[in-house]
Amino acid sequence: MQQTGSGEREKPRRIVYYVDEAASRGAERTVLQLAEGLPRSRYEVAVICRPDRDFIDWLQDLGVEVIATRRGWTMPARIRGLLAQLSHVDADIVHVFGSGDSSIRIAAALARVPALIWSRSGGEETTVGQGWRHVLAGLLDSATLRFVDRLVVGGRSTTGRLTDRGGMKSNRVAVVPGGVDLKRFDPGRISPGAWRQRLRVPREAALIAGVGPLERGSGFQDLIQARAQLADPDVWVVIAGDGPEWEDLRALALGLDLADRVLFPGAVVDTPELLADADVLVFPAPLGGDPQGLLEAMAMARPVIASDSPGLGEVITEGVDGRLAAAGDVEALSSMIRQLLSDVGGARRMGRKARSKVEREYSVEHMVRRTALLYEDCLSEEGL
Repeated sequence: MQQTGSGEREKPRRIVYYVDEAASRGAERTVLQLAEGLPRSRYEVAVICRPDRDFIDWLQDLGVEVIATRRGWTMPARIRGLLAQLSHVDADIVHVFGSGDSSIRIAAALARVPALIWSRSGGEETTVGQGWRHVLAGLLDSATLRFVDRLVVGGRSTTGRLTDRGGMKSNRVAVVPGGVDLKRFDPGRISPGAWRQRLRVPREAALIAGVGPLERGSGFQDLIQARAQLADPDVWVVIAGDGPEWEDLRALALGLDLADRVLFPGAVVDTPELLADADVLVFPAPLGGDPQGLLEAMAMARPVIASDSPGLGEVITEGVDGRLAAAGDVEALSSMIRQLLSDVGGARRMGRKARSKVEREYSVEHMVRRTALLYEDCLSEEGL
């Protein structure tokens, strides 16, 4: 790192977050956490995104410079616009969230940005080596991947897919799990009961909860079928989320004569309050993916069951801080639910250990520190 004179302070490094159209709300949350958590004496943050992004007001409240991109740009126009924006902010690092399309890679290379980092979600398949619908886009994608200094993933399981099939060298893939806001997901600050009252679930009944997008590969059909194998009528299931599989899941519950025991409240904003009212939390996605929702559930000190699949299986130590069921094994899932409901003391101990693991390894502070170390590595490689 360059040395400064005795009376001279080192200039903060300029980090520019590029949030593209494919970036999720989870990506917005991570950018906000980094913008707030990175030390201001060391880093100066700016964000390039579309002007209709929901998190812009929050960024501006933090004093972060927001630079709007235009909609409907052609590829050459997008590259020119991004090049002008990057040259204006004089970035030391560009950190991309979303699909990582080739336009930002080309613009960063032309602007001579020292380091380019791309964060992608665990469930997203890389386009590298698979081709795109348009030959030109596929060629650009492959050709510009070499401009990426680090590709950031949320779990170790994704690293293997990228190195084996995606063409990424293992030393260019960094594992940085998402951070859980332990102040928001804090079982000690929430008085349970609000969601049970809202859903009209009796206080003495057992409540099983699943939270996530209702889309193909969610695995929630396994949860409904597992409920059908439970003889106890006082077991209710709530599946919170929205998506194209909503009607099919409701039809499955109706066909199994469970319409009054499997509830679909839609997308939920007050997720911690819902998790606090559940006796067991289930994440059955067979494709695994981004474990953020699972980590938030563990932070609420509730017993969790997840599919033993990439992204989810690596978070849980089986039988210690959660249970793992083989994807699609409805009988095993039903048996695990039954066992956790019958062993209340064991379930509580498991929930406490889950909370402790998140505190040790998956807090927002841990995520920010890991990301800062990644930035320092990239800057050091560039002699900065």
